[in-house]
Amino acid sequence: MNLNQFVSDLAELGQMLITKFGNDKIYLMGRSWGSLIGLLAVHHHPTLFKAFIGIGQIVHPMEGEKLSYEFSLSFAEKLNWPEAKNELQKIGYPPYTPTEFLIQRKWLTKIDKIMMRDFGYDNLAKWDLMKKLLGTPEYSLMDIIRMGMDPYFSINQLWNEEYYKINLFEQIILIEIPVFFIAGKYDYFSPTEIVKEYFDQLSAPAGKELFIFEKSGHEPELQEPQLFRDILADLVLDNEI
Repeated sequence: MNLNQFVSDLAELGQMLITKFGNDKIYLMGRSWGSLIGLLAVHHHPTLFKAFIGIGQIVHPMEGEKLSYEFSLSFAEKLNWPEAKNELQKIGYPPYTPTEFLIQRKWLTKIDKIMMRDFGYDNLAKWDLMKKLLGTPEYSLMDIIRMGMDPYFSINQLWNEEYYKINLFEQIILIEIPVFFIAGKYDYFSPTEIVKEYFDQLSAPAGKELFIFEKSGHEPELQEPQLFRDILADLVLDNEI
């Protein structure tokens, strides 16, 4: 389980879909962790893809986690939230072990829920998520049981020294196909500030576009769904950059 294998798997799956549907190329969308795999895939295999859509784009994990940590600690101090402040100050700045990462994300998730409620959005309850998971044909009941037995398996495998070496500012400076980034203004999981910096410097001769959703955090496709659908239908699918 490593990033290079995921990118290889994605390219293989992309070729299978092209063959199955009789198309020359396919669209690729990735969100959060998937956005990193996706951007690496279109960089290394541009002939497979018509356009790439990155949601909550991961760009530079070390810098992103620093901003995320500073925001979480600042918010906890503003709310005078001693438990959050103590735990965050204890782990300090990244890089993090998987355990430290989960502590930071625990508090950031609570903060995100508070912010998003101001816009009338409430995260799906765990039971609602479970119902959706049980209703998807891609996962068997045994798959779901295994996930429940070790829900942090992937984090323990992937949140390591190699992850913190990723820096797309240096590793991917050119994308040959159209690129669309969709970011929530209040996303501090994959800080939008870094996404914007990367977008500004990225060379994309076929076109690039950045959409910042004003009432969203890390889930703009769920928090402003109509705007998200409109962008996909009117701009992305027609490649009108």
